[in-house]
Amino acid sequence: MNLNSIIIMAITILSKIAGLAREKVLASLYGTSPTAESFITAFAIPMFMITLTTVAVATGFIPMYDKIKSLKGEDSAQLYTANLINVSFVIGICFTILGIVFSTPLVRLFASGFKGQTLQMAVSFTRWGMLSMSITGVASVIRSQLQIHNKFGASVSQGLVMNIFIIVALLFSKKFGNIYLGVGIFLAMSLQYIIYIPSFIKTGYKHRRTLDFRDNLLKEFIILMIPIILAVSVNELNVIINRSIASTIVEGGVAAINYGFRLQSFVTGIVVTSIVTAIYPSLSKSAASEDFVGMEKRIISASITMGILVIPATVGLIVFAQPIVHLLFFGGAFDENAVIITKDVMAYYSLGMFALGVREIAVRVCYSIQDTKTPVINAVIMVLTNIVLNYILSKFLGIKGLALATTIATAVGAVLLLLSIQKKMVQIQWGKTVRDGIKILIASLAIGVASRAVYYSLLDKLQSNKALLFAILIAVAVYGAMLLLLRVEELSSLVNKDRIMNRI
Repeated sequence: MNLNSIIIMAITILSKIAGLAREKVLASLYGTSPTAESFITAFAIPMFMITLTTVAVATGFIPMYDKIKSLKGEDSAQLYTANLINVSFVIGICFTILGIVFSTPLVRLFASGFKGQTLQMAVSFTRWGMLSMSITGVASVIRSQLQIHNKFGASVSQGLVMNIFIIVALLFSKKFGNIYLGVGIFLAMSLQYIIYIPSFIKTGYKHRRTLDFRDNLLKEFIILMIPIILAVSVNELNVIINRSIASTIVEGGVAAINYGFRLQSFVTGIVVTSIVTAIYPSLSKSAASEDFVGMEKRIISASITMGILVIPATVGLIVFAQPIVHLLFFGGAFDENAVIITKDVMAYYSLGMFALGVREIAVRVCYSIQDTKTPVINAVIMVLTNIVLNYILSKFLGIKGLALATTIATAVGAVLLLLSIQKKMVQIQWGKTVRDGIKILIASLAIGVASRAVYYSLLDKLQSNKALLFAILIAVAVYGAMLLLLRVEELSSLVNKDRIMNRI
């Protein structure tokens, strides 16, 4: 594994742990109460916009910067950067004003079932959060600049800083009043980017007073961004739709969806993000040289590696759903009823983790050959599938049906995108993937059954949390041994530090 990959994964893990700590504090202080739901919704609105901006800018800015630098030199690339920063700031101010003015419709979009005091709190918190939108675009350009200069540590650290600010705000709010929840969202969203400043100064960038909305390079950048924004926004709509419908099913539904989704995202945010980040450059090189055999090998190897890590995690989250939620969230306002609701949501979300990972690989394959249209169409199909299934399954399963609908929609999206790649781009021979996938599934189910037996046998001797941790440690050791016995080749990529990313 190269140094950049190690840095990204290490900081991502710390950020995810801080995120879980944030959810633990929120659950302990406010449980699934209207205050918690208002905060979660108000936090989600600016986060949705930040996600759109960050992904779109990173995808469009970096190749444009490299192209300009190669053709016209460093000075022209710096001028392009300065203009984009200034334009982003102006647009950000406009979004801030619009967000504050239309905060009530925004909240209704994200949580259509909110009424009365819950709606008022969510609107108030949202207005605070929207104040940070003026610098989001600027921060996204700076983040991309840091990655261009190989300063990955700073570029992925903002989440850790943000979570620390949110935790402090939650603690203050319980003692001094709910106003600190809104202020906390604003400070967290704004000050998370201070981590960029020292490293950004070291890049040697010198800002310029330029503001040209008619710049051809800016127009080219916007054209490149549009399909990426559509794809990301459509994907995020799945989460928004789930929360909105959850707010109409049961009080506490939004909070339960949030907590369950966060636990699933803890795994996917570390494993899936690390793998797709590592595979993307090599896919792009293979596509540029039309080395489709090499591309096929990387897709297969990445999919198997994804399975090795994600499938047992899926089994673990399902088998130990209740003790995991109890360990992480139980206490204070988060009672046993909240544990039961959240553990079911988490279990159904977890079923879709592997499909999510495979789909992310497929999306990177499309981007590597500069096909931005296919992921957009695929994302639209996913959302439509999710909407239909949400209304059907929620009638029979309640809040759990929303999570299951997302899982099924993700699987549909993954299969359709793979078929599209198979038909248009790369002829993939899936024999090895299927064989190794069966081995991984057998090993995962075996350790799931065994670790559950170990857990319940230890409950009489140890506390539940200690028994859970001991059972997980045994499961990891036995799982690794089983994969070695079953001869899953990609396992070597995970234990040989010099080959981890070369394998994919």
